[in-house]
Amino acid sequence: MDCMLIVEGGSFRGAFAYGVLSQLKESGLFSVFTHFSGTSASATTLAGILSDVPDEDIDEIWTKRLSEKKFFAGAKLWGRRSEDEGPVLNLDYLIDEMLLFDYPIDCHKLKEKNFYIPLTHVEHGSVEYIRTTDEICRSHAASGTPRMHKILKAAMALPGPYNDKVTVDGVRYIDGGILEPIPRNIHGIPERRVYVLTQPAGFFDTLTKKFMRIVEKRTIRNLQKEGHFDEHIIEALHNSEAIYKANIECIEELREKGAAYVIQPLKPVPSYSNEPESLREVVDYGKEIARNHLPDLERFFGLNA
Repeated sequence: MDCMLIVEGGSFRGAFAYGVLSQLKESGLFSVFTHFSGTSASATTLAGILSDVPDEDIDEIWTKRLSEKKFFAGAKLWGRRSEDEGPVLNLDYLIDEMLLFDYPIDCHKLKEKNFYIPLTHVEHGSVEYIRTTDEICRSHAASGTPRMHKILKAAMALPGPYNDKVTVDGVRYIDGGILEPIPRNIHGIPERRVYVLTQPAGFFDTLTKKFMRIVEKRTIRNLQKEGHFDEHIIEALHNSEAIYKANIECIEELREKGAAYVIQPLKPVPSYSNEPESLREVVDYGKEIARNHLPDLERFFGLNA
């Protein structure tokens, strides 16, 4: 029976998701999934796993490389800054250097997967799910960054921390998690789903709310400067907590029907961290939580009947 793996992002909370996915892969359960989707950072983590980037390389990215000052300028996050200071999260360094040369993602392998990447269309104000089997992913740009890498960058392009949108074949995109923090409106996917969430049940903390208000202000400023954007994006930022809760309600309905299984932390994990030790703890915590779920997850799949 087909089953879909859906993974929430959340910036550095994606370290928890990576820990869960790593443990599922080690246990052999990752091979049960036939369809995949992840928002923001988790889209890139899934891309690495699905294209057979070695686990030790993905681990090194999460626990060491993402804490580098070249990628994460944490001091800029909460303070006042101008755009010429550079981004808080340097996605160009992550995608165009790390994932293109240091730990290359094999785009050809991704084309064989039912992998859906959510992006927010800036001008239409809607979520578009790019499927890696689609034609847009089957060809490379004539020069520069391959299309697949541009799509992954767009999936994480949260205005404010990154400062910019990403253009793919003339269309401007930003982080799909703005409108759908947990992948939801994907047509033709299996009814049976496993969700990996990066926040505890009922949790939308003060720090997250503060961060979303900062993102909201910087997104509005950046979009208004360029023009040609849809007001639904601004509305979504104003109502980010309500949108998240609506996503969770849909998951709960599926879980009550026995069609969904949820793995999530029991305590908050940090959205931002520049400490390798902290990131290692979050990854290991994700692995621990996943190990605790293995027996129930096997029953969900009907593997121990």
